[in-house]
Amino acid sequence: MRGLQVTQKGTATSAADQSATARTALELQLQKNILLVASNNLGHPERAASFFQQSLLEDPATKPEPEPAKPTP
Repeated sequence: MRGLQVTQKGTATSAADQSATARTALELQLQKNILLVASNNLGHPERAASFFQQSLLEDPATKPEPEPAKPTP
């Protein structure tokens, strides 16, 4: 019984290590992609909207509340 637990723990640890390695590689590639897009569009900040979801850059805490709907007669 204990041997099976140790084996499963080793398998889980190995899977976690592989996941961490894959995440690191993905993060590095995403950073390279962002830098490439930025370097290809120097001086044209408006082009960022074509590549990135701008709402991710905004702080939701500072967004003004929408105006309440006006009642229709």
